[in-house]
Amino acid sequence: GDIRKNGSVDTSRRKVIQYDDFVDDRDDPSGHGTHVVGSIVGHRAIDGRTESNGMADGVAKDAKVAFFDCGAGGDGLSIPADKGRYLGVGTSAGARIHSSS
Repeated sequence: GDIRKNGSVDTSRRKVIQYDDFVDDRDDPSGHGTHVVGSIVGHRAIDGRTESNGMADGVAKDAKVAFFDCGAGGDGLSIPADKGRYLGVGTSAGARIHSSS
């Protein structure tokens, strides 16, 4: 099922455990951030649940993802003035690495 897009954390999920829809709740499937996160945490699962080794596994294939949506369409971004709001999202999900892609 879809993840709740309100910033709450659900560690039982396979990959995306947090999504904060700061700007909106849409994803650009051909966007740079989508590509980068796949390169980092991608792990093959044919049915979406059962993981197996694949040719295109990410460098941290066992990691999970916390998203902070700051894409404002096209090439635009909307970053909050309070940087704690921006950086705190992943921290509250237990993140140890941050990527702003």
